[in-house]
Amino acid sequence: MLFIFQIIIAAFIIRYHGERYHLQFNPLMRKLFELTDPIIKPARELAKKANIRTRHDPSALLVAGAIALLVGIITTHSILRGIQLGLFALLFGTWLNIMIYSLFIVVIASWLQTPPQQPVIQICRACHEWLMQPIRKIVPPLGMLDFTPIIALFLLYLVKDNIIPALVHLSLV
Repeated sequence: MLFIFQIIIAAFIIRYHGERYHLQFNPLMRKLFELTDPIIKPARELAKKANIRTRHDPSALLVAGAIALLVGIITTHSILRGIQLGLFALLFGTWLNIMIYSLFIVVIASWLQTPPQQPVIQICRACHEWLMQPIRKIVPPLGMLDFTPIIALFLLYLVKDNIIPALVHLSLV
């Protein structure tokens, strides 16, 4: 059952990245927008009423956080532990998994010389590009070799395997 909620949370996180990188004309993102619009529109109105102003529309992240929070509260039967489990483990863990998988897909697609205009590749790039840009400024590609994905994967696994479990453990003590 938790897997189903992770997929739902992942859909809203991917929608956020799709909106952020203007993938409205991507056919897969169009379908995702169509499926998630009935939930996003009330959240967008709530964000406007609460006067939440950011550069990018936060409504998809608000919905993903609310779902993670509800699942955390339901599974732990405690509000405080539900907040900690839902937000740390479920929301951020799902977000990290999306970035890791999208990075793997883009790397494998580059080995297979898949055109970057493919809808799946565009979505995957949108999910992890915000992390890759600052790393590319520090470590630029060396000719044909780009070490940025290796560094990004190292950082993502460092956070996923060490920092999030430590935060969850500290919050449950």
